[in-house]
Amino acid sequence: NFFAKNYVEITEMYRLYSPVNSRGGTHELDYIELCKFLTETEILGEEHSNVILRIFGESHVRGTKSKSSIHLQLNQTEFFVALTKIAAYKYITLHRRENAKM
Repeated sequence: NFFAKNYVEITEMYRLYSPVNSRGGTHELDYIELCKFLTETEILGEEHSNVILRIFGESHVRGTKSKSSIHLQLNQTEFFVALTKIAAYKYITLHRRENAKM
């Protein structure tokens, strides 16, 4: 299992990026922090900001979604959910689109 094997490294990435925009708090990750993580690590570029926002909102599994998704924050478990959705987008959806163009 990828998450079990790489748990420590993924947790450290979460802790590194979660205080970027939240005055030093490391227990939640907001949209800006997720974008910064994805673009600095070159997982996804800024041209995918709409997809990142959609995945960010879909990954929030606690409570109500009555607030705009940009104002939500992801806990560590939700960050793992977001990573799974991002991997599916990058390695399945984008791959299919590239193959369809050929």
